[in-house]
Amino acid sequence: MVAEIAYGAGRLPVRLPAGVAADSVDAREPEPLASPERAIAEALRRPIDAPPLADLAKGRSSAVILVPDGTRPIPLPLVLPPILESIERSIPRERIEVLFATGMHRPVGAEEARRLLGPELADTVRWVSHDCEKTRTIGRTGRGTPVSLSETYLGADLRVAVGLVEPHLLAGFSGGRKLVAPGVIGIEAMPILHGPEIIGHRMARVGILDGNPFHEEALAIASAARLDFAVSVTIGRGRRVAGVFAGEFDRSHRAACDVVARDSRVRTRGGRDLVVTSGGGAPLDATFYQSVKGIAGAEPLLRKKGAVLLCASCREGWGSEPFTSLLAETPDLESFLAWAGREGSFRRDQWMVQHLREAMERVDVYLYSDRIDPEEARRFGLRPVSSPEEGIGAALEGGRDPSVAIIPEGPYTWAAPA
Repeated sequence: MVAEIAYGAGRLPVRLPAGVAADSVDAREPEPLASPERAIAEALRRPIDAPPLADLAKGRSSAVILVPDGTRPIPLPLVLPPILESIERSIPRERIEVLFATGMHRPVGAEEARRLLGPELADTVRWVSHDCEKTRTIGRTGRGTPVSLSETYLGADLRVAVGLVEPHLLAGFSGGRKLVAPGVIGIEAMPILHGPEIIGHRMARVGILDGNPFHEEALAIASAARLDFAVSVTIGRGRRVAGVFAGEFDRSHRAACDVVARDSRVRTRGGRDLVVTSGGGAPLDATFYQSVKGIAGAEPLLRKKGAVLLCASCREGWGSEPFTSLLAETPDLESFLAWAGREGSFRRDQWMVQHLREAMERVDVYLYSDRIDPEEARRFGLRPVSSPEEGIGAALEGGRDPSVAIIPEGPYTWAAPA
């Protein structure tokens, strides 16, 4: 049996040994919209529980539009023009700013902005990348999280978020309130929002909104931040626009989540010996940091001490320096929790280290990447392999009638045990 999974910008063939069969866990891929431009314009005219965007812009003197960075495959050159057209009926373009909601990710540079926005928009619209070290605190949530926000965001009269909705290992689903938190908040909010208590909570999982402390805290921050309007996009076959939901930021996002849940959730047998998964392909699998989401998505299907084989291009390496150094310093969950328990301990991207170490307590993690140094991978507690076939052979060695599943799209599929 040969399967193909997402890997970088293409597909990676994965060959199973003779006599070994696998179930392919495939989410439903909705057909893309025939005219996404028309659908976006209609969603802006008839939004969910909010006035039309053009009406919201009346009487306002400036606007900010929050957009994702390059880790989300949203076609901004297609989505942004109708939004700008609605706002520009009342606010001149020179008073509109696009703010890349990078959270703690690296900033978006000039060439990357041209690729993400398209040359025409990049040259005609003011844009800036969020800096989580430069924010202003306007209050606190009930949990005590500082509501510290970008000055660019706070300085705008009209605040609009544009995001992609997909399954998310911590927030339940991406998009919506996540454009604000963590998108444009300060690093001082992260010890709570990305701290061990929330990350380790049993409800902070893929597909869960109600009772999810991360979702609820992000929602509280976005509400305090007075986010006026949101546009939530879903994608389908070929990663083209399949749905557009606009309006009041929470309710329009919920409507998009309902559709994504229907399309992405796949029930299949649990207790597997091995799950072969991907980091989602480009752009998500550019770093190991983002590719960990594939491990988290596979883990619910595995038996205790089963194995996951993650195939991810990692063309940009491991990820940030804080993430990489913490991997080296905390080789297992016990050492991570000991580090996190020390007063004042916080580091950018520590939440993904926690996710990885929690997964590695329960399952063995094999990694195939043609860009990752195997010695470094071993130092971080992973089991590097030179090919998917080597990883499958090592994971199944000595087993009889193994139960195997393959998740070709990795974290874009919400795999749930039946």
